[in-house]
Amino acid sequence: MESKFNFLLFILYISIYYWGDMLKIITFWIMISQFIVLTACHSREDADQLKNITFPDKTTEQQFKNWYTGNNRVLLDEYRSYLAKYLKNTPNVFQLSYNQSNELKGCEQYQFTIPPKQYWKNIINSLKLIEKLQMNGLFDHYRIVHAYSPKQANACFSNAIESKHDSNSAVDIQLLNEQQQIYHNQGTKIKELCQFWIEDGREYRMGLGIYNNDTLHIDTLGYRTWGIGRSTKRSPCLVDD
Repeated sequence: MESKFNFLLFILYISIYYWGDMLKIITFWIMISQFIVLTACHSREDADQLKNITFPDKTTEQQFKNWYTGNNRVLLDEYRSYLAKYLKNTPNVFQLSYNQSNELKGCEQYQFTIPPKQYWKNIINSLKLIEKLQMNGLFDHYRIVHAYSPKQANACFSNAIESKHDSNSAVDIQLLNEQQQIYHNQGTKIKELCQFWIEDGREYRMGLGIYNNDTLHIDTLGYRTWGIGRSTKRSPCLVDD
C-alpha cells in the first residue's frame, strides 16, 4: 500500500513538473504572439503615417524613417494628435519635425526635432493663420520646411542668436500650386500675401519674413515684416512698385 502511495506521489510530482514547464511554454508563446501582433500594428500605423508624405529626396526619406522609431515615433505621434484638436488640416509627422538646411554638415543631430511639451501650444496660432491664408485662396498648398529647432540648432544652422523657432512659435513654409510644386509666378503670390499683411496682418499680429529662396517665415508674435538678410527695409511688402 505504501509503495502504491509513493508511486502516486511520484506520478503527481512528474505531472506538476512537466505541467509547470508546459505553462511556461504556453506563457512564452503567448508573449511572443502579443509582441508579433503589436509589432504588426505599429508597422501598419507607421505605414499609414508615411504613405501620403512627399519627401524631398530618397536620402531624406530614409533618414527620417530611421529616426522615426521608438520614443521619437511615440512622442511625434502624440504631438501631431495634440495639434489635430485645434487644426482643420494637421501637417504630417515629417513636416512637423523636419528642419531643411543647405548647411546640414555638422548639424545632423538637428535635422529632425520634436519640441518640448510645454512649447506645443505655441505653434497653434501660426498654423491657424497659415490655414486661413490657404482658405482665402492665397496659395493652393504649402510645405513646412522649418518649425521647431532648439537654440543650439539655430546657432548651428545659421549662427542666429535669437529665433522664434526655438520656442516653437514660427513656421517656415514654401507655397505650392495644385500640383504640389513651387509656383512659377511666385512674385504674384508674394504680392498677394503682402496685401493681406498690410490689410489684416495687424489683427493677427502677423510676422512675415520673405526670403530669396522661395521660403516664407510666418508667426503671430507681432506685426512686422522683413526680407533678405532679415532687413525690414528689404521686405517686398514695404517696397513701392
